Amino acid sequence: MKKKLILVLVIMALAVTGAFADFGFSIGGGAVYSDLRVSQGGVSMGASAVGVSIFVDATYVESSLGCVLNPKINGMYLTISLLGKYPFEITDNLIIYPTAGLDIVYLLAFSEMNRFLDIGAGIDYFFGDSFFIRAVGTYGFGVFNDVPSNFNLSHIKFRVAAGYRF
Repeated sequence: MKKKLILVLVIMALAVTGAFADFGFSIGGGAVYSDLRVSQGGVSMGASAVGVSIFVDATYVESSLGCVLNPKINGMYLTISLLGKYPFEITDNLIIYPTAGLDIVYLLAFSEMNRFLDIGAGIDYFFGDSFFIRAVGTYGFGVFNDVPSNFNLSHIKFRVAAGYRF
């Protein structure tokens, strides 16, 4: 009985290892553009901002942290994202992926936190085995925010970054 159990565990371990053999870890940073929108009954107000972001990527999950400046409100806000993604290798140096997850935006000027459910897509272009350029675009639906029910929060975010895969 013990030999069969050990054999089953070894086979399972080999299968799991094979399934995640292409697992990679990468880090990077770059520029971010964000357009935060509030709309009510056809009237929309936006706050566009630019800044910097860093990311940590583990093939199927990406986490990023950004600091964005908005000249209209003379303020700054922080963004924290946790996105799941499913990469498709198009060529040896080109990967595209759909992405979805949670984005938290903290407006420092107003001490206000907004949460968004993001969907989008990204592309990685590799120069060699490790260095790559990344472009990601997402659209976020405001969820679980302290705004009146007749208001809609949304945002669009674009990031361009350079990264290194280990």
